[in-house]
Amino acid sequence: MVTKKTSTAKNKKTTKSSPAKVSAKKTSKAVAKKSSKSASMSRAPKAKPAKKVEPFHPAFGLVLLLACCIIAAFLIAGLAFYIIKCNETDASRFASEYSLVGEDNVYVYKTGKEAIDVIENGTGIVFLGFPSCPWCQNYAMLLNNLAKEYGIKTIYYHDTYDDWKNDTEEYKKLTSLLSERLQYDNVGNHHLYVPNVTFVVNGEIVGNDWETSKDHLDAETPEEYWTEERISAWKEKVSPYFEKVKESVSE
Repeated sequence: MVTKKTSTAKNKKTTKSSPAKVSAKKTSKAVAKKSSKSASMSRAPKAKPAKKVEPFHPAFGLVLLLACCIIAAFLIAGLAFYIIKCNETDASRFASEYSLVGEDNVYVYKTGKEAIDVIENGTGIVFLGFPSCPWCQNYAMLLNNLAKEYGIKTIYYHDTYDDWKNDTEEYKKLTSLLSERLQYDNVGNHHLYVPNVTFVVNGEIVGNDWETSKDHLDAETPEEYWTEERISAWKEKVSPYFEKVKESVSE
């Protein structure tokens, strides 16, 4: 009986695995599991189904076409305006601003600095005013007609509205140059009322007129003021100035 138990114990002892073998087996399983995980991660992800593209609505096409037409219209209008401006003469521009004067007028536009330069150094006639002044409108017509009678081909024109409104240095300089010939304002200072016309020969002022620029007597409108008698008297007053400029220009 003793011999039998010993034999059984030996058999149990021999069937036990060594620690090294157990460790190797665990390592092998871990490597296999890791390799399997890596292989599953390296697989390409499943492609997502493509989104369904909705067709354009007909109304969208109409809106797009309308927008293109509007843009084209603006471009064409801008180009036309640019061409007109490039081809516009001073005479046509003046006629568009002064409705009583035709396009065959003698007016040439000048900046404030250019007008000052003519008065200080040049020879000619300088008309100061602005289109929204109704008295300037009628005066410009009379001045243009008389200039043609005397064969004067150019009257320099400067729009003083912005200069007056902003009290610019040019406006102050014009007022200073003409101060002795200007009217006084309500506080006793010289003021450049318009319409105003200055006649210059070689930088010397030989005449100035500001009729209807401030005092309109009993008239409420230019048409009411400018009677035949007053037009005749005005011509007689300024004619000597025209003569002096004409003589100087023809020399």
